[in-house]
Amino acid sequence: MSDEGANSGRSASERVARIVAPTDSKARALLRAGRQYVRDGREYAPQFREVWETASDPIEREPKYADWLERRRGDRDRFDERHETGHSDHRTINVEVFVLAGDDSSAQQLELTIESLLGQWEREWKATIVAGTSSAIAQDPRLELVVHTGSPFGHAARLVEAGDPGAFVVVLEAGDELEPDFIDALVSAAWDRPG
Repeated sequence: MSDEGANSGRSASERVARIVAPTDSKARALLRAGRQYVRDGREYAPQFREVWETASDPIEREPKYADWLERRRGDRDRFDERHETGHSDHRTINVEVFVLAGDDSSAQQLELTIESLLGQWEREWKATIVAGTSSAIAQDPRLELVVHTGSPFGHAARLVEAGDPGAFVVVLEAGDELEPDFIDALVSAAWDRPG
């Protein structure tokens, strides 16, 4: 078809559109909306297709926890810099950690948990070890050993209830390990979003 034929066909369709749907009428607005819908569909269809292909990919069976953890792990150099410049001196948030060492907990498990506590970058915390038997723990003023009879959970609950009502409470079982930036991340989150 020649350009003249295409132009005459287009002008004829425009004349019909003016008769059926005069300018500034609801019918003309509906025709424009329909035309725009078709144009947008052609433009966005490849993007929708790509999103759909991504969404329908099979999910991996095993999540890669190590990758997730690495992306969220704290930066020790940044932490040290913040403390050296005094940016964290004004953060006064009490953190109380309760370590439950039941009768079935080994001394090795308890030692592992205490080591992870002592390895925390943030130094302002205190820990109460609730154990069924007397255990040798590291000599640190932040650690306190409480020997109990019965359930360590019930005894820890009474200690929490009698403790500082404004403190953030972390409850661990013997054998649990914390990332070295755990308490710092907890204090930072509490400081950033109080209440």
